[in-house]
Amino acid sequence: MKIKVIAPIISDIFNDEMMNEFSSYVSPQTEIGVANLEYGPASVESEYDEVYVSPTF
Repeated sequence: MKIKVIAPIISDIFNDEMMNEFSSYVSPQTEIGVANLEYGPASVESEYDEVYVSPTF
């Protein structure tokens, strides 16, 4: 099984931490990947940032 975690920020500084956290909940055969947004905030610090990273339809 493969799982892709999409971090709602452009910065990759938390990717290793997320990989470690998620890997403790899945079987060793599960492949985990982390992707970041191409544009948006470097971190989510406010309600504005939350809306900014929300998907638009």
